[in-house]
Amino acid sequence: MLAESAARHYFKVLAYKDEYEVARLHIDGSFSAWLAGLFDRTGQKVFHMAPPLLTRRDARTGRRNKIALRGFWVEPLLRVLRHGKALRRTLLDPFGRQRDRVIGRALIREFEEDVRLAIERLTPATLDAAVALLNVPASTRGFGVVKARQYEAARPVRERHRARLAERV
Repeated sequence: MLAESAARHYFKVLAYKDEYEVARLHIDGSFSAWLAGLFDRTGQKVFHMAPPLLTRRDARTGRRNKIALRGFWVEPLLRVLRHGKALRRTLLDPFGRQRDRVIGRALIREFEEDVRLAIERLTPATLDAAVALLNVPASTRGFGVVKARQYEAARPVRERHRARLAERV
């Protein structure tokens, strides 16, 4: 039970989707083949995206407004961007300071701390609290303001489970 929670949620926090992964998925040949099978080839691809440098945030929702970008000039950019994963977690990452990326890195660091704590404090009496602590990342989903809201809502839950572990030693 504890090992499964650790493995499942560590995978979840490590496998977050960023701009580099989205570019790779869009350029992947299987996606293009799938699209070609759905439509005749007379249309044009249009990507609805919210690039940080080109869009503003909606004052009401906090989300970036999406714009329609034609595929004939977006696809070459995506081909280059898909190789940018080497920039992840470096000072050269142009997306690294965005709130989603900061939260993604925090989730990894916090989860690793929580696994260490769960192992250090593991007894039959603390097993349920340890499993509950390692299940906290399951509640942080989505992108942008949705992910930020869920991350903030999960923080007191995480602290409560950490405190339960600390008091049962």
